[in-house]
Amino acid sequence: MKSIRRILQLGICFLIIHGCSDDWNGNDEAAENGQNSLLEEKPETKTSVEKTDNRKEGISLFESEEEPLNILIIGYDQRGTEASRADTIMIAQYHPGAKTAKVMSIMRDSYVFIPGYGKSKINHAYSWGGDQLLKETIEENFNVKADRTIKIDFQGFVSFIDKVLPKGIEVEVPAEMINYWKWDMEPGLQVLNGQELLNYVRFRKDSESDFGRVRRQQEVLELIQKNILKQLTDGEGIKTVSSLIKDGKEAVETDLALSDFLQLDFTSMLKPVESFDSLRIPIENSYENVMTKDDGLVLELDTEANAEAAAKFLSRE
Repeated sequence: MKSIRRILQLGICFLIIHGCSDDWNGNDEAAENGQNSLLEEKPETKTSVEKTDNRKEGISLFESEEEPLNILIIGYDQRGTEASRADTIMIAQYHPGAKTAKVMSIMRDSYVFIPGYGKSKINHAYSWGGDQLLKETIEENFNVKADRTIKIDFQGFVSFIDKVLPKGIEVEVPAEMINYWKWDMEPGLQVLNGQELLNYVRFRKDSESDFGRVRRQQEVLELIQKNILKQLTDGEGIKTVSSLIKDGKEAVETDLALSDFLQLDFTSMLKPVESFDSLRIPIENSYENVMTKDDGLVLELDTEANAEAAAKFLSRE
């Protein structure tokens, strides 16, 4: 009965998504026409950076169940007329055949080689050349290729959580965070709404600093995945897919076409994730805090060690 119910849900979800296709495709066209492009002042380009469309026209997103999908997730901050700044940089991998999900977080102060510009903090790649340059930078330094991109700003994150997961997400909240944000709650397990969850993942006024923030970002991404999956399989599949289409497309920018999203949604419902692993770049004992003239305090990486760890963690084999 459970499998029959899931098949029925998939059929109805298809109709919902098909009805939303005009709106979705309109957003794709706007993105392709170069809207939302804003770059901060950048150093003179040393070499030209070729920009290419990473979509595989006419090719299935999942060519084989043995081939995982890598999605670059960029959480960015936009302040007035300033250029967008990448606050969160992750590669999320879904492997339908193995029913696994992985997320690799790259700390924003990682000092890497940016094609065309030389060495700088990795988040400058996004400010100077958008998601395309950031993808090239990740591939250049860590030998990891992103198949698709999802971008979300702070308010988009808040809206997504409140609309797609209106019951909120339960996390362990420490006293120092409660005191800092002046929350009216007790330390321990608490259900947070969108704005509270944004503050939770951005908090760094403790001994862990940015390392704690990256850990919480990975934690919340896993919880979002688990909560959405729970809604999809607990009789709320139709409502959840409808919300993902309607509210998700308003909260994020992505190069996932409607057909990609449809296939990803159906595949994740039929082959739900059974294990979730995470990795932080830089890995332990592979970096130093270094003060630089142009970029201030950075994380100087052991490039070889981190590239090896990243490639092994996100191996497509």
